[in-house]
Amino acid sequence: MGRDSNFELLTLGDKLKYLREKQGLSQGGLSKKSEVSVAEICRIEKGERQNPSINLLNKLLSALEVDTETYLIVTGYNQNRGNSNDS
Repeated sequence: MGRDSNFELLTLGDKLKYLREKQGLSQGGLSKKSEVSVAEICRIEKGERQNPSINLLNKLLSALEVDTETYLIVTGYNQNRGNSNDS
């Protein structure tokens, strides 16, 4: 999935909203695909919930069918991608 060059700089909520809108989904549409409540999606997108569980993120990102690199960026695991000391 193509992303804006500033994607990594966005907040978690802004990343989720960007990915959702890029797929043409409303919050309700994402809710149906992910089985996550609209209220929860709204809280994440507004920044009211900044650290959702990995299980919740898995549901949302799976529903959005994101590629692995995007998944890692959204979940914060891609911050040290140049560091090869992690084995």
